[in-house]
This record gives sequence, structure tokens and C-alpha cells, in this order.
Amino acid sequence: MEKEKKTLSKKTIGIIIGVAVAVIALGAVVFLGMNRDFEADRYVSVILDYAFKGEAKDAGEMFDKGSLEQMKKQYEDNITAFVEKNITGGIAVDTEMKEKYTALCKDIFKAMKYNVKKVEKVSGDEYKVTVEYQAANIFGTYMETATQEAGKLLEKVQRGEYQGTQDEINAQMQKETIANDYTLLEAAYQNVQYGEKETVVFTVKRSENQAFALDSTALSEFLAKIMNLDVKQD
Repeated sequence: MEKEKKTLSKKTIGIIIGVAVAVIALGAVVFLGMNRDFEADRYVSVILDYAFKGEAKDAGEMFDKGSLEQMKKQYEDNITAFVEKNITGGIAVDTEMKEKYTALCKDIFKAMKYNVKKVEKVSGDEYKVTVEYQAANIFGTYMETATQEAGKLLEKVQRGEYQGTQDEINAQMQKETIANDYTLLEAAYQNVQYGEKETVVFTVKRSENQAFALDSTALSEFLAKIMNLDVKQD
């Protein structure tokens, strides 16, 4: 039974583990318009919008069509991978439920609050961009309630409420967990609360190929902060 409990616990927090690296690839997209002044603040705003929303109203001529298509594809791929690896991974889920989770996760990402506040030109090759944000408690709330529900499932096992072989019982528990988790995650999203306003400073540098780029590690760390995921886990 202890083995089952450990498995379920990792399942309930699996969604948390994967979020922080969900859109790390977006930091590799570079600004190629070298024939005009570089607007580092707008660049960062566009990168963040594509990371969280899959689109940006202010992209303008900053990126070529290929780069915009690349960011859009990365966004869609990241959301799909996020759902498959961190929510439904290893569990047989029907198409309808996968689509529901995908749509919900997109809504959650879009709910993040951030705003580019100022830019400092360090040199012609480096800029510091300050972003103001408010961390959301969605995943923290979900993690807490999902862990509680996992405990209830184990109690049902102990009471003998599931019938069949061990594999059949595990299948029943997994199916129930997937359904419950969706309800819990949706509730956490619907009742989201935001923290105090904080700031983070992004560094945008010109690379060896003369194109500007945002450090992907910094973007990953920002995702952990704004989604309130920078919490130690066992």
C-alpha cells in the first residue's frame, strides 16, 4: 500500500514538475531586424506573449513570418507535451478528456499577469528589461487539493471499494484520478488569486551571429515564479 501511495503522490504533483520547462525553447527565438533600432522591451513582451498566449498583438515587423510560425508551433507543442507528460502521462485518456485538459491549460497560461515596465540599454549588445508580474496560486491550490483527493482514493482501496485484480483496481483509480484532477484544476483556475506585484529583470544580448536573444534559463525561472512553482519537491 505504501508503494501505491508513493505512486499516486508523484502523479498528483507531476503536473507541477513539468511546467517550469514547458516553454523553455521560446527563448531561442531571435530578433533579426538588424537594419533598425532594437526595441528590447517589445521583444521581451512578444516572447512572453507567445509563451503564455501563443500569439502577440505587438509583434509587428520585429520577427519574420518564419519566426512567428516557429513560436506558435512551439507554444502548441509545449501545451500538448505539458498535458501528455504531466497530467495524463502513462494513463489511457480518451480524446475528449485530452482536449478538455489542453483547453484548460491554455486558459491557465493566458491567466498569467505580467507587464514590461522599462528597458535599460547597457550597451549596443546588451539590454536589461524589467517585467512586473503577479504570481498566481493556481497550481499550488491544485497540488494541495489533488493530494487530498489521492489520500481519499487510498482510503477507498483500504475499505475494499474497488473490485477486481490489482491491475483492474489501478485502472479504476487512474480513471477516477484523471476525472477528479480536471475538476480540481478547473476549480483552482476559476478561483485564482494573485500575489503582490514583483519584478524580474531579463537580459537580452546580441549573440555571435549578430542576432539578439533572450536567455532560455531566465525564461524558465520566470515561469516557475509567475506560476508559483518554485517550491522544493520530494
